[in-house]
Amino acid sequence: MLSDDDYIEAIRGNTPEMAFVKLEAKFRQKMNDDLKDNDESGFFDACALEYINHCLATAKALDLDFLDPWTLPSGKRQQLWDHYRDLLVAIDNFKVQIQVANARGVLRYSVGLSHDDKEKLRRYVDEIKTIVDNAPLDGWKKDRLYNLINAFLAEVDRDRAPWDRFADLVIGLAHLGGQAATELRPVRELIDSIARLLGRTKEIEDSTPKLPKSTPRRIPAPSKDRPKPDVDDDIPF
Repeated sequence: MLSDDDYIEAIRGNTPEMAFVKLEAKFRQKMNDDLKDNDESGFFDACALEYINHCLATAKALDLDFLDPWTLPSGKRQQLWDHYRDLLVAIDNFKVQIQVANARGVLRYSVGLSHDDKEKLRRYVDEIKTIVDNAPLDGWKKDRLYNLINAFLAEVDRDRAPWDRFADLVIGLAHLGGQAATELRPVRELIDSIARLLGRTKEIEDSTPKLPKSTPRRIPAPSKDRPKPDVDDDIPF
């Protein structure tokens, strides 16, 4: 069983679809780890049933319906193997769709920056830090702003800069009031300059053609009437 922290880590800040992708990877890794030093067929059955059960329960808890046609297998061991194999195909199909969609989302809510753009942003950030240094703010407020500034700067150094860290900085500044807000007015002008740079760069980037939007489709469970292969009850490894 996974720990509570494993579930919280996978779910926090993610869509239900992406949370499933992360949790399924943990379930599969646990199953593979358990099977490394034990190749007995009966032990595989127990691990496969646990994996299937956890995937079905997770999809249900997250209100995802793509596994609704599936149930826990029962009966002969060959049926368990067929069920497990086909479920893996369905889950992998779903995961690839979600991961591609997630990658497209990252592109949508981020922007690629040239070397010159990064240098401009670093200069803006340095000016912001200087103003914050000299502002009559309580120590904890300065520390909070420094953390937001540094988090944004770290994203600027990446290949693509996501919007969320810049939004965090804007919100952090918006919470300041009174004399502090007056003293930090030049910072707001620098924030506007950053926003214009990011917006202009994103506008240019978005002018390039994009792939058509797609949504995950439900993969049907295998037909119960399909012919079974002429094999014995041993798992074919």
